Amino acid sequence: MSAVVDELVKIIANRFGVEESTIKPETDILNDLGADSLEIAELLIEIEDKLSVSIDESEVQSLTTVADVINYVEKVTATKENDGEECNCGECKQNE
Repeated sequence: MSAVVDELVKIIANRFGVEESTIKPETDILNDLGADSLEIAELLIEIEDKLSVSIDESEVQSLTTVADVINYVEKVTATKENDGEECNCGECKQNE
């Protein structure tokens, strides 16, 4: 796993009081972790603070699983590292 994924798993596990090993890409934040809308907002704020990323409010509704959050943060991080230019690595999902 990448450092971003490791950190996201740690943040999510700590926020919801579960073992890191139970956090899987398919984990649904709302249904599997029992989060309400306030807890999701607090989670996203914590992710923004700890990973120095900005999560666009228009994207929040689409971030329902751990995989969604990971993909979004990796996309934002890749864009940030490339000074806003599209990533051409062929590995990430940024250009989809």
